[in-house]
Amino acid sequence: NKVSDESYQMGKVIEIENGKVLAILIKNKDKETNILLCCLDLIHKTNSFVFESKIPPIKDYSLHILDKNEKKQLIILLCCEFKILMLQFELNRSNRKEYEFKLKVKKEYTKFNATSICPLRAFRKDDELPVKNRVLSEYFLASNETNIKMFKYNEEGDIICIYDVKFEDQMIQKFVERNHIKRIEQLDDGIISVILNKIKIYCYLFLNEPN
Repeated sequence: NKVSDESYQMGKVIEIENGKVLAILIKNKDKETNILLCCLDLIHKTNSFVFESKIPPIKDYSLHILDKNEKKQLIILLCCEFKILMLQFELNRSNRKEYEFKLKVKKEYTKFNATSICPLRAFRKDDELPVKNRVLSEYFLASNETNIKMFKYNEEGDIICIYDVKFEDQMIQKFVERNHIKRIEQLDDGIISVILNKIKIYCYLFLNEPN
């Protein structure tokens, strides 16, 4: 099925359930961004929902599905102009084939000028689930050119800064600050990848389990 006649700069597809996937398409214009959400039934038909917005052009984004009390929620984290924006949609099945999208929460975090967002996988022991099946948690990393911070969000849409993430080696820390962070990623084996202007470095992020 054809989703749209327009061209989009960014996009991602995630699975909702067997036979159904959710596609997100993002198009930056001069002063704002259009977000197209498409629920694709791979067997029957396509159900689309366009989120018309006044969001400034997006630098980076992340999204995933949460199953809460038998309801599905779509969380979208966006790096916009001088802020982190969180959009929380509720996905309800209108009939046996289609989903409806309802925007529940739209909140901004303006205390950190983020340019990159990296969602973190849920904390699990290696013998519990294969890596590919690990789900994303409410924790995420965000970076600007010189700093990385850990955040979390809750169901009310509050974005909470947990702490600064620093390299144990002070020489590496200073090197990163001088060369400017472009992007941060979490690889399949759990390593955090920090991409600088001219070089990519890899580092381990060690997190203490909650008490």
